[in-house]
Amino acid sequence: GSVASEKYVQVLTAIFGSTVLSVAVFAHDVVPMPYSEMVKASEIIGVGTVTRSVSRFDDGGKTIRTYVTVEQLSVQKGQVQNNSIVLRLEGGTIGEDRLVISDMPSFKHGSRYLLYVAGNGTAISPIVGFHQGAFEIVERDGREVLMSLKGLELIGVENDRFVFAGKPEPKGRRDE
Repeated sequence: GSVASEKYVQVLTAIFGSTVLSVAVFAHDVVPMPYSEMVKASEIIGVGTVTRSVSRFDDGGKTIRTYVTVEQLSVQKGQVQNNSIVLRLEGGTIGEDRLVISDMPSFKHGSRYLLYVAGNGTAISPIVGFHQGAFEIVERDGREVLMSLKGLELIGVENDRFVFAGKPEPKGRRDE
């Protein structure tokens, strides 16, 4: 797969009275994927708007997953029902309980994204290349641009690789 190695780094569990506080952190190495491999691996490629995100306990309370609803989905590859999809991502926060997976994509409510999706419902991240196949569509200088989830503007594809401009935007500006 696109994840070269995945290792379980740390699980911290502390019991405070009847409240169980669990924090699990997973680290992994994400290998950059050639553009052609991302397209080939994708079951769905589309542009849509995030309308809902909810985390819940799954597998009998053994894990936390986040379900992200993407609507008004214009599909370039694959098929979805009712122009929408619910992405299942491992991890999330419910009260004091958190499951954190480094580089896990996160999505902003109301934002539009170009998504490359595969393994939804089975993969840790349904985004091809873990986070590489998700781009937020933002307006900049009167035009729409694609921003990686790392905050870099996509300016093209060269030698089968994505090409990004400059440095990431300051976090505060992106989150407005």
